Amino acid sequence: GPTPGFDYGEEGYKPDQCNVGFNQDSGQFQIEIKGLAEPKSKEAERICQQDLNEVIAAFETAAGRRILLDRGFVADAARHDPRPAVALSVTGNLHWPRETDSYTPPPDLGENIWFARDVPAMAAALGTEPVLLIARP
Repeated sequence: GPTPGFDYGEEGYKPDQCNVGFNQDSGQFQIEIKGLAEPKSKEAERICQQDLNEVIAAFETAAGRRILLDRGFVADAARHDPRPAVALSVTGNLHWPRETDSYTPPPDLGENIWFARDVPAMAAALGTEPVLLIARP
């Protein structure tokens, strides 16, 4: 249902359709998408229920290459927790997402919040090659 404090536009909240609400005070959007599949695993269920942040960091390989590493999700409350450098052996998938478009807001570099995985821009900000490895659990 509609979230208090969010404006759903001239036509208001429509229970049988997708909805986008905006909270003027916090600057937050609430997006409700109809017709999505139910999560099939405990991890997927956790991601759907919590306010999570994806951690993408610079990773230096044994050969000295610096690439982007998608380390997974952390709870919003742990977003600013330190993540000290450690030696890792990572197995994952290379990915070249195309998630940005004219509707994607620019990143908030002061808070280190990106609204899409913009690999070239993230690589430039972190001083890495524009390569993204998504770590497998």
